[in-house]
Amino acid sequence: MNRLNSNKSILKLYNSLEFQGYSFGNTEACSGEVVFSTAAFGFPETLTDPCCEGKIICLTYPLAGNYGAPAEQIISSIVRNYESSQAHVAGLIVADYSFEYSHWNAVCSLDQWMKEHKIPGIYGVDTRAITKFIRDNGSCLGQIVPQGLNPIENLYDPNTVDLVSKVSCKEIINYNPTSKAAKKVVVVDCGVRNSTLGTLIDRNIAVTRVPYDYDFNTLECDAVVLSSGPDSKLFCQKTINNIKVTLAADKPVLGLGVGALFLAIASGASVYKLPFGHHSDNQPVRVDETNKCYITSQFHNYTADEKSFPQGWNKLCSNLNDDSLEAFRKEAAPVMGCLFENDFVYDLFFNAL
Repeated sequence: MNRLNSNKSILKLYNSLEFQGYSFGNTEACSGEVVFSTAAFGFPETLTDPCCEGKIICLTYPLAGNYGAPAEQIISSIVRNYESSQAHVAGLIVADYSFEYSHWNAVCSLDQWMKEHKIPGIYGVDTRAITKFIRDNGSCLGQIVPQGLNPIENLYDPNTVDLVSKVSCKEIINYNPTSKAAKKVVVVDCGVRNSTLGTLIDRNIAVTRVPYDYDFNTLECDAVVLSSGPDSKLFCQKTINNIKVTLAADKPVLGLGVGALFLAIASGASVYKLPFGHHSDNQPVRVDETNKCYITSQFHNYTADEKSFPQGWNKLCSNLNDDSLEAFRKEAAPVMGCLFENDFVYDLFFNAL
């Protein structure tokens, strides 16, 4: 671990528990909700994922920065190797930071990229102890304070902020595949990932992306996709009301991530917060009444209560770690919600249209 020219820094959790380490990235103090992620790679995608808005991410994988930050790869007007056009995390916690990087597509170090995007980081801390604390006590507020700066008195709590309105697009954006589109969908942007847009385009689907509070029922389309985004269930009643109109009209709907939670609420179900959420690329999900299992990428704090759904709605998938609901669908209708995204989800939904 190269600590030359590194200033000391402190991670302070809400209960005054402190971890001393070293600063990298932006040198300002930050605060937010501290969660852990077990992903072993993909930190450029994680740092730009709108689902991570306001989070301080603790990586359980012991090393970060060894392959630097990549150049943007744009295909069909979408940046494919970042999940959005800006950083969304509040801070980053790693056990060991690599000051040397090597990758054919790297254009700068992670340290430099984080400086440019104003993300503070801390390394040289016991990320295992931090993770165990979160697993025992749940996700919590915290702050990263570089040496010489005063601690933040009023910690930023993303759970009290309308994050979806913050990360959603402000106007309608259209994306078209290179060949004639087979289908047309409206994507309700609750914090949509670039990878979601890319997946739809690659499936030869024309996409109309609308703001989260736009009345998408006025648009002609083959289906509505409610995108993933930061958990913000209390602030999007207008979106939920629009979904209720869509359900009443028997239109095909696919809810992803927080979009699935909005769909569940619109159906009449209730949602609740998981103790420490699902934040990783290796969440095991089993398809109900089968032995088929998928390893999935997830980033969410909430799930729906499967017992609260009205008649005619069924469980589709559950998490093998904690048996929480991961996917659900409506009987005899192309309507489903999933807290993860993969080809199984897209194939099942679009083949039913």
